[in-house]
Amino acid sequence: MATISPLKAVTLTHVPLHRSDRPSATSSRARVAVCGSRVARRQVLTMWSRVYLGYHTVAQVFAGAALGLVLGVSWFWIVNNMLIDYFPAIEESTIGRFLYIRDSSHIPNVLKFEYDNARAARKKSTD
Repeated sequence: MATISPLKAVTLTHVPLHRSDRPSATSSRARVAVCGSRVARRQVLTMWSRVYLGYHTVAQVFAGAALGLVLGVSWFWIVNNMLIDYFPAIEESTIGRFLYIRDSSHIPNVLKFEYDNARAARKKSTD
């Protein structure tokens, strides 16, 4: 029987949040709330499964959650406040090209941009 780790399941089912150029802030907030609640439910299920399967104690699970929260918030702050000016240089570096890193911070709606490019590439390949 094939199994999948809880972390991989969360990673595979994570719904990315993209900036929207819609004028309605309410719809954007609602979308963030829905996606956030989905992620929170998956995190709670993962925490419960780790204790249920006997891999960790409750204290270990909460310590890991606290550490993950601190590291996640720290990384988000570092990327959005300190590294944002370096994104173009990182993208053009040798390691950036090797890892296919791309800077999309200048694109206001990444989801629409990707959709339009995918459609254009498919249309071009069928012509």
